[in-house]
Parts: sequence; structure tokens; C-alpha cells
Amino acid sequence: MDNADRVITNLDSNPEGELEEIIHEYSPDKHITKILMKDVHLIECAIAIDNRIISLDKKARFHFATHILNYYNPLKMILWVVPLIELNESCVLWLENGAPDEAERRLVC
Repeated sequence: MDNADRVITNLDSNPEGELEEIIHEYSPDKHITKILMKDVHLIECAIAIDNRIISLDKKARFHFATHILNYYNPLKMILWVVPLIELNESCVLWLENGAPDEAERRLVC
């Protein structure tokens, strides 16, 4: 595929910046706010596309689940996999099986 064949689609999953406002309101301190804002684009893309995130950032996952989940309902549908935590091959198998919606992978505390 050359550059002429690429398609870029703009997704407007959070037009009013609602998630960012919630992060600033409910994050307990500036350090955690910075961690959450760094990965807010992952959440927005996941919500717009398929509710799946694969990221090595377990701190961000923890803070979204701990501080923001109860204030932003779309987060309750997010499946967030941290491959380093799942040292067995379950992450790879999950992907090979089409990344099905499994409760244990949800962004919950």
C-alpha cells in the first residue's frame, strides 16, 4: 500500500471534551491528571471503534478504572488488555479469536 491508497477517517467520539472535563474534575491530583490525559486519545478511539485497548500502560488503566469509571459511563464498555500482565499466551489467543467481549478484560476495579 502506498501513501495514495491510505484513508484517514476523523472520528468525533467526544466533541464537547466531556471526558477531559471529567478527568480534570475527578482526578485526585495533577500527577494522575497528567497520566490520564496522556492516554485520553486511546479511550476516545476505543469508544469510537470497538471498545478495545491494548496498552503496556497499567498505571493509566488503573487510574481510569479507579478515578474516572464511575463518572463516564462509556468506560464501562472498554476492554483493556495489558500484555505484560498476561504473561501466558491468553492475550495472543484472545486476539486470534477476534478479541471477544470478555468480562474479565473490562476496565473495572
